Amino acid sequence: MRKGRRTVVHLLSYIPMRRTPDLDIIEDPVPLVDMALAIRLPHSPKRVFLAPNERGLTFDYRNGCAHTRITTSEGHALMVFET
Repeated sequence: MRKGRRTVVHLLSYIPMRRTPDLDIIEDPVPLVDMALAIRLPHSPKRVFLAPNERGLTFDYRNGCAHTRITTSEGHALMVFET
């Protein structure tokens, strides 16, 4: 999702389970450990952080993409790339 000078990435990590022919249940988060993530951006971001606590993430910008790494055990992370 892009809004103004921010690109927001919702990263979801859950195991889907099919309990019936027509119903998928998502309950258990899957930890992501040191997972690489790259997103194409027109310019290098000024900062990359996790929301809502604004914990900064290290990143580099090469070949038109911002590259970072993330570790989360909660099943959801909200990352913000601010240009």
